[in-house]
Amino acid sequence: MQSVNLSYQEDGRGFNWRAKSVVSLSYLTPEQLDSKFNTGYLELKMRIDKAPKQGANMQVMCSESHCLRNIDFSSFSQSMADKRWHTLAIPLHCDDSAKAEQPITDALRIASENLSLAIADVALMIKPSDDSILLTCAK
Repeated sequence: MQSVNLSYQEDGRGFNWRAKSVVSLSYLTPEQLDSKFNTGYLELKMRIDKAPKQGANMQVMCSESHCLRNIDFSSFSQSMADKRWHTLAIPLHCDDSAKAEQPITDALRIASENLSLAIADVALMIKPSDDSILLTCAK
């Protein structure tokens, strides 16, 4: 991990995978998801510097036993191939998303074997920003 710049100095984090590994953005203590976000979004700014060939996965709002969303990078990485910052909005209310009955331990998990990306401004939103790439609920 290294500090990277988005809007000002060192306001994002860059990650480089050279072997199979997982990066998590975790809560200090497990938190119950507020019901106002049952129809909300996890929004983050992301820059993909080196796209994975296959097998990269992003999980959102995870408890110890399951995650609300499980997203393959191939579903959005082509739209981010320009190596620029993009805002992603990930719906938390898809039909395949079980309600968060257990406290959330990780807001975000990214697993890959060969990937380079940067992340900034991770937030829960009631509605997505106008400039966001809205990920669909399709698997």
